Amino acid sequence: MIYFDNAATSRFKPKSVRKAVVKELKNSANPGRGAHRDAIRASMLVENARAYLLSALGADDDYELVFTKNCTEALNLAIFGTVIPKTHVVTTALEHNSVLRPLFKLKDENVISLSVLNPDRFGKINPAHFERMLGNDTRLAVVTAQSNVTGMTTDLAAIGKICNLHNVTLLADGAQAVPLTKINVKEMNISMLAAPGHKGLHGPQGTGFLIFKRNLNVRPLLLGGTGTDSDSVYMPKSPPESLEAGTLNAAGIAGLVFAVLCAFTVSATGYVEMIALSVLCVTSFAFLAFRENARAARVALCACTVFGV
Repeated sequence: MIYFDNAATSRFKPKSVRKAVVKELKNSANPGRGAHRDAIRASMLVENARAYLLSALGADDDYELVFTKNCTEALNLAIFGTVIPKTHVVTTALEHNSVLRPLFKLKDENVISLSVLNPDRFGKINPAHFERMLGNDTRLAVVTAQSNVTGMTTDLAAIGKICNLHNVTLLADGAQAVPLTKINVKEMNISMLAAPGHKGLHGPQGTGFLIFKRNLNVRPLLLGGTGTDSDSVYMPKSPPESLEAGTLNAAGIAGLVFAVLCAFTVSATGYVEMIALSVLCVTSFAFLAFRENARAARVALCACTVFGV
């Protein structure tokens, strides 16, 4: 079988990723939960991964990163953790259900008012149309960086500039974009970026993260053990501990470290090759559709995201 389902999850992980996961499983320790050698090593591994991802995505000291089990959790944390009751939220019709379902739940419970922007006739989110959706009470905008259905990319730099001008918090869903589309959260005025580790980054399933501005004071979804302030019945006040309750997926993060090193290197050097492959895929699909239509007047669809289309 030729695997084209990378929009759901990448299948062929780099060898270094697989080795890192196995190595960590053979030497399991709980990061931040002990002072012995392996616990300290695991903690350093997590912090190195945190620092590298922040740097790779253009975040400076104004930003923080917390690990989640996937992009869905990261998006839920961002939405439920920052939404302001009785305010207006703007999103788009291109969003994944990880965005739409939380927002419509909040809307149905009369926590927020919600506007959903449709794409233009070219299937893209028009920044001018987006700006017209904003009102005086708009405090949050949730926009996909790249559609999981059409593969269409969003001009996040333009959207971010508009949000910054109107004092609107911008949450970008990077599930399909990271690292295939260049994202710099600082330069693009992105307040929060959610992403999975198991798609374009080619890391293990069970990994994801949320990058956010420190001044947002994100509220936790989960409460529990943190390894710090254990003598208190209240969660720590500061991230990442305040938003990472429970044992982290150290083995997954170990694999993610090597995955991001590979992925961002490829994305920096292989742009032309990926465009060429995308053109080849589109041409091949077009030929297949023509041949099958001629034979049976129908063609089966294959679930995938074609880069740059």
